[in-house]
Amino acid sequence: MKNLPREKIEKRVPISVAARFLGVSVDTLRRWDASGKYPADFRTPGNDRRYDMGRLREFLQSLKKRVP
Repeated sequence: MKNLPREKIEKRVPISVAARFLGVSVDTLRRWDASGKYPADFRTPGNDRRYDMGRLREFLQSLKKRVP
């Protein structure tokens, strides 16, 4: 793994946490990643997806703005 500041690494969460935060299923988030709608920010050496919490917050806000 790259030498990243510890605070950057701690902001990355696994797909289960990201899905729960967004209120969608893990399978939905996997589909969004595969389609490019919401790709994972990072892949571990084991190919597990990781998502940046700051970007998740921004995405959630953009979804809320679309709902009338």
